[in-house]
Amino acid sequence: MILRPRRILHRAPSALQSRLHPQRSLSSPSPISSPIKPDETFPLPFPRSISHRRALLLLHIPIPPTSWPPKLELASSLMSRTSKDLKEDGIAVNSIYDGIGSSTSFTEDEVYLARLFYPDGRMFTFPTFSESTITSSELKSGLAHTPDPESLVRPNEGRDSGNGEHEILVCTHGSRDCRCSDRGLPLVHALRKEIERRGVGGRVRVRQVGHVGGHKWVLDVLTLDYSETRQEGQEGAGAR
Repeated sequence: MILRPRRILHRAPSALQSRLHPQRSLSSPSPISSPIKPDETFPLPFPRSISHRRALLLLHIPIPPTSWPPKLELASSLMSRTSKDLKEDGIAVNSIYDGIGSSTSFTEDEVYLARLFYPDGRMFTFPTFSESTITSSELKSGLAHTPDPESLVRPNEGRDSGNGEHEILVCTHGSRDCRCSDRGLPLVHALRKEIERRGVGGRVRVRQVGHVGGHKWVLDVLTLDYSETRQEGQEGAGAR
C-alpha cells in the first residue's frame, strides 16, 4: 500500500527543472526582474507538514462529511479514544464516508467497519470496531505487525496493478477547511464520472476522507492500491 498525499494545485519540479531553477523558500519573494510566465511550472518546494505514521486506521462512519464537525475527535468518543491510544504506536486514525448512511450525529454506542493499512501491503479488517476492540487481541495482533523492509523498498515488485483494486480518498472536510469541500466535492464527482465512463467501477472506488493535514496544500488525496484481496478471518492482505 502506498499512501501518497497528492498535491492537486501544484506539480513538483523535475530533476532538470530543479537544476535550471533552484528552489526558493516560500518566504522569499520572487525577483521582480524575472516574472514567472503563465505557462511555466514554478518549482515550489514541498516541506513535509504531516507527521510520519507507520500505519493508517480508517473508520467507515455513516455520517456524510457535510455533517462533520471541524474536529471529528470532539464529536466521536470512539475516534477520540482510538486516536489517543494508538498515537504512541505511530498509527494515524481517520474516518471515511463511502456513501452509505445519512446520519447527522454520532451515537453513544459507536460500532463501525475499520481497516488497518500498512505500507508493505498488509491490511487488517475489523467488521465491528468498537471501544472494546481497542484492547482486543485482534487489534493487538494487527499492531504487532512489522513490515518487511524489502517490500517497502520495492512495493510494486511482482504485482500486477492492472488487475488490482484501487481506492481514491479525497478530503472533503469542509468544516475544517472550506477549500476541502469547495475543491474536493467537484473532484469526487469528476472522478466518479470518469470511472463510470471507463467502466472500471468494480475495481476503482472513490471515498471521502477526513482532514489529513497539509493545510498549505489542500486539497489532499490518498490513494490505496490493491494487487489482490483475500480474507483470513478478520485479516486480509493485498493492499499496496
